[in-house]
Amino acid sequence: MSGEYPSSVLYDEPPKLINVELAGESVRFQYTLKMKISDVYSDLARLAHTTVKRLILSYIPFGETFYVVLLNCEDFFSQVRISPGSNLKISIMGPSINYRFGQILINLFPLLVFSTIFLFRDFIYSIYDSEDDSLSLAQVVGLFLWDIHFIKRVLESAVLHSFTRKSIEITTLLSNFVYLISFGVWIGLTLFKPTFYPPETVSVEI
Repeated sequence: MSGEYPSSVLYDEPPKLINVELAGESVRFQYTLKMKISDVYSDLARLAHTTVKRLILSYIPFGETFYVVLLNCEDFFSQVRISPGSNLKISIMGPSINYRFGQILINLFPLLVFSTIFLFRDFIYSIYDSEDDSLSLAQVVGLFLWDIHFIKRVLESAVLHSFTRKSIEITTLLSNFVYLISFGVWIGLTLFKPTFYPPETVSVEI
């Protein structure tokens, strides 16, 4: 998206008041009848340039509301829908990496965690006195379904999906890691827990 619209495009609505919060400072703009979209773009863009380097704002009219697309250089910020009188908060992205690469990592780590628990299950569950260390049918099916699911997601993220965002924040990436890795550890430890067989005869002294 280029971030610019033809000058002939008009915001043909009654005067609107939009509150824009940028870098902690609120600024109010009065949009007049038939104000050109390009003019609105220029007004906010000039304000943004004083705080955020090369922040581009684009406007897409949509009935009683319009969409605001925020772009920083080549990185997609966010897309929000605002209504007359609503607040628009422009957030600045922190350190980020390529979005596709981030999605590959997000789906790869649960696969690695799950596989690690499987490979070291004898060590992890050495406290159990299990008569049979082989996997049950349910465990084999669970292992297969987990692996094939996340392998599919890794391949889809790598070659199939197209993403509107070009980058993902490190903080967002880490939060996804915590969730999926925790989920993988919990499922892995539960699934590969060996069945405990108690002794056939038990001697009880009273």
